[in-house]
Amino acid sequence: MSTMSQTRHSVQDVVTRQIDALNRHDVETLGATYGAGASVWDPQYPELLKGRDAIVTDYTEFLAGFPDLQVTVKRTVEQGNDYAVEFSMTGTHKGNLITPTGQIPATNKRIEIAGCVMGQIDDEGRIVDERRYFDFAGMLGQLGLLE
Repeated sequence: MSTMSQTRHSVQDVVTRQIDALNRHDVETLGATYGAGASVWDPQYPELLKGRDAIVTDYTEFLAGFPDLQVTVKRTVEQGNDYAVEFSMTGTHKGNLITPTGQIPATNKRIEIAGCVMGQIDDEGRIVDERRYFDFAGMLGQLGLLE
């Protein structure tokens, strides 16, 4: 089997494990899909999330705010160790949403937003770089937080 085939299989495997763990709200397994020194850019943060612990904390806090969160993959594109995943995300804001500017108490409103994640895995099949693109303003609007 060629290295390229193994890499492509690894990308799909990592994406599948990541989304499955996210939908089960299994942050331990979700965290294991990231390399120890991984970095994540997210539109709600002014700086990169650096390291697996910071990324796990982010997922833990977001899932506490949306305890019924579910992600549906629409399309995955792979090229070598790079990938892009188009998704939709739904959930009900039933817990505190922690942001860099403070906590947003539960609104009990439902969100449905689209997004895309672009990333790169290492040769061990762990995510080392991730860029999240989703409609953060649309999410805040659906929660009734924008005028």
